[in-house]
Amino acid sequence: MGENTINGRKSGMPLAISARAQDVTSNLLPEKSKNEYKKAYQQYLKWCGEQGIENICSEDALLVHFSGVSQAYKVSSLWCYYSKIKANILIDHNADITKFSRVIAILK
Repeated sequence: MGENTINGRKSGMPLAISARAQDVTSNLLPEKSKNEYKKAYQQYLKWCGEQGIENICSEDALLVHFSGVSQAYKVSSLWCYYSKIKANILIDHNADITKFSRVIAILK
C-alpha cells in the first residue's frame, strides 16, 4: 500500500526479491488454520460488500462490524475472530488495525 511501482514492480527492488517477498507473505497465515482465517476474512468482506463499504481497512467499518458480531461471540471467540481479520488485512492490505482503539474497546 502506498509503495512506488514501475511496471508493476516496486521501484528499486529486483524482481526476484519482490517475488520472494510475495511468496513469504503468502505463507504468513498458520498452515493448520489457514482455511479458518480465510473463512473469517471472507465473512468480513461479504459484510463489507453488503454494507457498500469500499475501504475495508477503515476504523469505522471495523468498529461497526465488531460491534455487531460482539453480540454473537463470547469475548475469547471475538478476540480470535479479530485476530483472523487483523492478520488478513495486514497481509492483503499492509494495514495495521491494532491501532484502532475504538475497535479494541469493543472487544473487551
